[in-house]
Parts: sequence; C-alpha cells; structure tokens
Amino acid sequence: MSHQKRIAIIGTGIAAAAINHRLANRYQLAFYEKARGVGGRMSHRFVNGVGDFDHGAQFFTARDPEFKSVLEPYLKLGLILPWEAKLAYLKESGEIEPARKEARYVASTANSLVKELLQGASIKTRTRITSLRKDGPQWYLVSENDEDLGPFDYVITTAPSVQSQAILGDHWQLSILPPMKPCFCVMLGLSPETNLAWQGAFVKDPILSWFASNNSKGRKADELCLTLHGAEEWSSHYEPKQAHDMEEILVKRFLKLFQLDNATITHRSSHYWRYARPAAAYEQAYLWNPDLNLAMAGDIFNGGRVEGAFLSGLQLAHGILESK
Repeated sequence: MSHQKRIAIIGTGIAAAAINHRLANRYQLAFYEKARGVGGRMSHRFVNGVGDFDHGAQFFTARDPEFKSVLEPYLKLGLILPWEAKLAYLKESGEIEPARKEARYVASTANSLVKELLQGASIKTRTRITSLRKDGPQWYLVSENDEDLGPFDYVITTAPSVQSQAILGDHWQLSILPPMKPCFCVMLGLSPETNLAWQGAFVKDPILSWFASNNSKGRKADELCLTLHGAEEWSSHYEPKQAHDMEEILVKRFLKLFQLDNATITHRSSHYWRYARPAAAYEQAYLWNPDLNLAMAGDIFNGGRVEGAFLSGLQLAHGILESK
C-alpha cells in the first residue's frame, strides 16, 4: 500500500473546507487555525438577550454548477437557506430602489456550512502559524509559540494575502497579489417594533456600505438585529482606541439614511476586519508552486466572495490531484 501524503492547510474558512471536501479521502489533511473556531469570515456572534449577528460574510451566491451540486444536499437538510429578503440599493443622491433579483443564500448559522464540510477533519485551533521550515523534501510549520508541526509533503495557506506572504516569504515571494481592504462592522440591536422598510441594502456612501437584518435570515433574536458594514476608505482609518467613536458615527449614519432617528437602540458592539476583501479582482483560481509543493487559495482569488473562495479551494484540490 502506497504512503498517503500529508498536507497542512493554514486557515479553516470556506476555501479550506472545499479542499477538505475534495481531498479528505486521498490525503492526510491537517488544519491549523489561529482563531478559537472554524469559519473564517463566515462567522457570527450571539449576544444574550439580543440575538444572533452575522458580522462577516452576509450571504453568498451559487452560480457555478459544481458549487450548486455541493450545496444541494445541504439545502434539502435546511443547513443552507435561500435568503429572499427585501433588499435595496441606496444611491449617492439618496434615491433608493429595489436591488437586482438574484438567488442568494445563507447558512443556518454563518459557519455551519464550513463546519459540515470540515466534519471529521484534524483541526488544531488557537494556533497561529508564523513561518515554514524545510527539511529535505518535507515541510514543517512553525507556530508563534515555537511549535514545530510536521512533517508535511505539501503546505497550503488560505489565510489573507498579507498573512500568507509573511508565512511563505522566505521560500516563495507572492508580491503579485493585490492588497486586502478593511471593514469596520457594527452589530446593532434595535427594539423589535422598529419599522424597517428594507431588510438590507447596498449603500453608496462615504461611511456606510451595507446593512442587513439578521432576523430576515431566520436567526434567533429577541430584538431587531442589524449588521452594518462601513465603507472601505472610512474603515481604513480604524484604530482600537477609536472603536467606540466609530461605532457611534456608523450607527448615526445608518439611522439618518434610513430615517430611523427615533429608533430605540438596545445593543451596540463592533468588530474590525483588517482583511475583508481584495482591493482588486484577482481572476486566477489559486497559486501553486509544484517545485516547492506550496500553494495558496482563498477569497482573494476568483474575484473574491464566498463562492469564489470555495471554488478557489476546490480548483486547487483538483490541480493537486491532477499533478499526482
């Protein structure tokens, strides 16, 4: 019986989940995640007495036939749900119109699809990988606590491009990748009797870029639970000591734009995504160095977004299988 090769995957977002979906039966996979749980930016936060907030990725599309086929059994199980919210587009002029109709989906909880696709995988959380060490043909991962993890035949990073560059930099330069833009997010609770004309909106504004009602996704909630995303340029001025002030600015802007000045605020908290989305579309599906057995996949590829990230991981997995 031939030796089953070992692959280390850095990160446990949707791209990593796609790799596991395709390669778990063919390779020994080991996942390393710096956070306490899986999902990457498909994440949510539950606030007692208020409700559940998706504070990362808000929804996803399924245009690609292969992605659709992966989702189909989870739709039947209710793990994935069509999101048929009343969405709008708010123009700079203040004019508001219905958003373009398109099939959009949400998971029953933001990270539930990732959890399902990673079921049974070997995952080590709270482990930040800082560099790689090569020993002959094999690789070792070095953590911030100086753990030496390995050996592995292949290493794949699905971390944001800046972090991936830092990890791979001594062995493989990735300077061609576009930078990532930030997003300042506010989780806002309003009294349940608040009358919202829309359940979400794409917003053309210097401060606010998006809002969505988590209640419209079937989330558990005692209050009206809204997610607000700040505009990229405005979010880039974030500093930890200014978080409270930025929360206030973003909330006030939302209430003014949607004529909710008299709404009762029951909760307000925030999260800063330093690497939220690529600054420019990178249409290549993944990066793969067959001489080094190093690769990178994730939401910086295929134009970004959840579907693009999944297909990035899936197409990289196909590439690895074809290179055998």
